[in-house]
Amino acid sequence: MPDALDYRPSFGAVHYKPRGHFDLHRAIVAIPTMMLAALLVGAAYGAGDVSIRQIIFKGLALGATGVAVGLLAVGANRWARVRPPSAATLIAVAIGFAALYGSWVAWVSVILARIGAQVDILAALRLAIRPLALWGLMTQMNAIGVWSYRDNLVHGWPLTAIWVIEALALILIPAVFATRTELAKSDRPYCEKCRRFLVRHSGLARFAGDDLDRDPDTIAHIERRDFDHLLTLGPPADEDAPYIGVELLRCPKCGETNTLSFRRYMLVVNEHHQLAALSDPLIERLLITREQAEQIIGLKERLPKAAESLQSAASSAPPEPQPPPAKSQEGS
Repeated sequence: MPDALDYRPSFGAVHYKPRGHFDLHRAIVAIPTMMLAALLVGAAYGAGDVSIRQIIFKGLALGATGVAVGLLAVGANRWARVRPPSAATLIAVAIGFAALYGSWVAWVSVILARIGAQVDILAALRLAIRPLALWGLMTQMNAIGVWSYRDNLVHGWPLTAIWVIEALALILIPAVFATRTELAKSDRPYCEKCRRFLVRHSGLARFAGDDLDRDPDTIAHIERRDFDHLLTLGPPADEDAPYIGVELLRCPKCGETNTLSFRRYMLVVNEHHQLAALSDPLIERLLITREQAEQIIGLKERLPKAAESLQSAASSAPPEPQPPPAKSQEGS
């Protein structure tokens, strides 16, 4: 494995770029394990679905199964340390297919048992390794119909449509669920040395951000790692004033991988004539050293308070000219 910090320079405006890969050794274990677990979850759903008569309860059972399989997909992506969104989505879809296949095997096995066939666990396992035989049985059951709704036997295209909806739920819910809960982290900076996502360091200083003309000079100083320049900006005048916020992400284990971002936050009036918060990125994920990260953290203690800043500005202002004293009049 290459040096974990070989992309982190000691100087220069170099920014973090995520590496698209996953841990192959972990994936070899994680993906088959979670697919097997999804197969069992799907089998439990397929076996129980036969006994559910109400459409509402069938939908609730289907949704709950989809969420359960989604959690397994999230676990597989996290276990295998999958970072590319495309790879994570493919893994979630594969786990969803495993759950769908397990539901088919269990459902067909229960139907066969109800019509008098001798079906036990071994027979279900033999059916599971014969997908063509499973497909043939499902085709026959689709033509005959195996359950009714409001005294109408459901078969043919209506039953096929129900199966398609069921398949989409068991495949797409895990993919969407995994995307919403886990893939948001795939773009988060990652420490290659410790194999951990960076975490946010809270409680950093805020700097006055009302002077947009100073942005080019401020950005240049930051990219040169001259962080003391930020102190010249001073604190924001009040809570509603525009300010420049700092985002520092650090490796929670080694502290060697650090990224630094700056954004301007301000309140603006939107098209509905309402106040809305707006953020404007100035610098994104500048790579810095451990020492420079500590310097950023220490800026809050060195930054004067808003009242002190105003008092300092007032004391440094030139004194106002005094009017000449009036001439006294002597009595006659």
